[in-house]
Amino acid sequence: LSTILVNGRGLSLGVHGHPQIEITDPMTPRELESILHTSVRAQNILHVSLQQEFLIYLSQALVDYPWCFKGIYVVRIGPLIHILQTSLAKRKVFIENLSPNALKQEIRKFMKSSTEFPEDGNWQEQRLVSSMLGRAPDNFHARVWTLIKHQAIEFVGNGEVLRSGDGKNCKPSSASFIMKVERFLDKFGAEYRYLVIELFNILVCTAERNDAVNFVEKFDLMEFMRVSGVLVDDSAETVSKKFLNCLIKNEYGKLVDISECILS
Repeated sequence: LSTILVNGRGLSLGVHGHPQIEITDPMTPRELESILHTSVRAQNILHVSLQQEFLIYLSQALVDYPWCFKGIYVVRIGPLIHILQTSLAKRKVFIENLSPNALKQEIRKFMKSSTEFPEDGNWQEQRLVSSMLGRAPDNFHARVWTLIKHQAIEFVGNGEVLRSGDGKNCKPSSASFIMKVERFLDKFGAEYRYLVIELFNILVCTAERNDAVNFVEKFDLMEFMRVSGVLVDDSAETVSKKFLNCLIKNEYGKLVDISECILS
């Protein structure tokens, strides 16, 4: 746990599909064990020891291969177990039957492969993997901070709100702001989380290229995606075009010459 926190990341424990326990501050081994044997045990007794193993092996991988964790601000044990289980099942391998060393190697191999985002790949699967790992593009949180700082705006999605005031009295790199954005993104679920990130990138790009742009004060992200007609298996280029067309045609803001704006 200390390795993950010292490297500037938070941790979440819990079985995928159940409430996650977020950890951002140091705790004693006994306190950590208490969480595993109360909250996690109640969700799935087999995950008590499995999540301990993943925590150890991910901490080691973070030290040995830090580039594999680029863009990941919360190490999500439960979702990672789920997605690795799904991947191994395709090879008819069961995670519970792996030896400790074999599990360690599978985790490392998966983390290395998860950084790849090929242009001709399965976009739906790639977005799902990035969402479940909680990965975001370089400087994403800082760009969101800049956007809400200069816009009188309230982003709404699935009962959560991200508004202009959330960027006040904190730096874009502050843990409190990053965690605020992470919790907001998590409200969209694995299927839409990365699409929301792509939408934010479009909005930031638009604002950067047009100083006078003003978006609508209440911006419902799920409604916007519905109106845009974007699909989870669309390529990044197609998503970018659909989002831009929706911004223009449905007057989500007073826009000036955004036709050349592309997803970055």
